[in-house]
Amino acid sequence: MMSGITYYYIEDITIECVITDDNIQIKNSYQVTSDEDKVNIINDLLESFPWFKESRTCEDMLHEWRAHNYLYNIKFKTSHTKDVDFELKQKIIKRFLYWLISKLVRKDV
Repeated sequence: MMSGITYYYIEDITIECVITDDNIQIKNSYQVTSDEDKVNIINDLLESFPWFKESRTCEDMLHEWRAHNYLYNIKFKTSHTKDVDFELKQKIIKRFLYWLISKLVRKDV
């Protein structure tokens, strides 16, 4: 397995992703509001770090990212919700809560 830092550039935003064996952290993820951009980043990360495909999908990661952005936008624990952490082995209850929040909010948050 490999760890490191990778960057994505969306218009005038630089997105830093910190990768470890069991986590991908997208710093300042709240800056990415387009679902299309989120999906492109997630798919690229899953291709570049394939061991995450064992337990994570683009769909569940998108739900988590949307939920984080929504929570950040309503000023809920902004120090934690400004970044999204895709844990390799995420607890089912967290995955369900992210899914639920994602379904309740509009897309592109």
